[in-house]
Amino acid sequence: MSSTDRRALAVAIGVAALIVVPLGLHAPLYFDDLGRSLNGSYGWSENGRPLADFVSQLLLM
Repeated sequence: MSSTDRRALAVAIGVAALIVVPLGLHAPLYFDDLGRSLNGSYGWSENGRPLADFVSQLLLM
């Protein structure tokens, strides 16, 4: 891979990161996913997902 190709790839990854990361951090749909990744799978019912919480607890038994 030439240095021009590497530079183009680095620029493409940088631009993608500049676009995707702020959208991912700002979108409210990802906040509960971030909370579950930090706190574990329990507590889904706090986000209005009691059935998902029940199924998750069943699977983890």
